[in-house]
Amino acid sequence: MNASSSRNLATNCKIPSLQKTIFSKNKIQALLYTTLIVLPTSMKKGSAMSSKIVLTSSYVKALKEKYKDLDIPAYKLKEWFSTSRRVFFDCENKDKNAFLEQLLERTDLDAFIIFFVVRKSSGLYRFMNASFRNLGTETLEHFINRFHKQLEAMTRLGVQATGLEYMECIGHSYKEKREHMH
Repeated sequence: MNASSSRNLATNCKIPSLQKTIFSKNKIQALLYTTLIVLPTSMKKGSAMSSKIVLTSSYVKALKEKYKDLDIPAYKLKEWFSTSRRVFFDCENKDKNAFLEQLLERTDLDAFIIFFVVRKSSGLYRFMNASFRNLGTETLEHFINRFHKQLEAMTRLGVQATGLEYMECIGHSYKEKREHMH
């Protein structure tokens, strides 16, 4: 394949995550954009790794600016949101980062929840969520990594099978054993 046909192939590529392509002598390098950055566990363990935590309402406001007319039912989300871990959580402790780190390592959570945005054929955006039961002693941190490596592609295909377009995962959450699902 020569450089011009490579360039043409990349230009006509329908992969939504292909944002920019750089061409060098005999190879193509694709720069992909993602909505989630998953750091290796070794980087997360350090105390220098601090998450920016905001009220969920401010994150929802930003999402509604990005996705016009998106209706997000507030009762489905928890009070706080970690922008670096992309986790919705409830916490009454002053040290929300310490609480979040403990939450990510808990093995007794009943289920894991992902929240995502889809686009209808009409062009309108819709908020959706999916729940995954914790069948063993999986941690929230492990589930988040597993979702993006294995389960997100199946979720995307399932959404597409219903005629919707999967836009992005906007966050993760959890269900404790004593909570009821909405």
